[in-house]
Amino acid sequence: MLKFTDWVEQWLESVAVNCADRTHELYRQSVNLFVEYVGGDVSLSAITCADAECWNDQLIGSGLATASVRRHIRQLKVCFSIAIKRDILLTNPFDRIDSASIAAERGRIITDEESVRVLDELP
Repeated sequence: MLKFTDWVEQWLESVAVNCADRTHELYRQSVNLFVEYVGGDVSLSAITCADAECWNDQLIGSGLATASVRRHIRQLKVCFSIAIKRDILLTNPFDRIDSASIAAERGRIITDEESVRVLDELP
């Protein structure tokens, strides 16, 4: 039985060489949140679509922005996809959850007129 936390450490080590430090940090952040949800001793193969969907619901209910929730789901989707590519799993419990990137909500967008006024004030 391969524990999820053991798999995650293998996976994070393997992706560390091919991604930026910030990306690696975001992967770890997402994984840590999921481990808090499912527990540290759960088997990788025991994680179900229901687990993934309930965690998604929990993230949404926590008040995180939709863009952040989707990023966390996307990170775990990648983690499980690699397990499939390595013949460790047959299915990805996160496949059914929408994780497409969306723009983060911003307070407001500066108008063209405002940007011209700002530029006029610059030395």
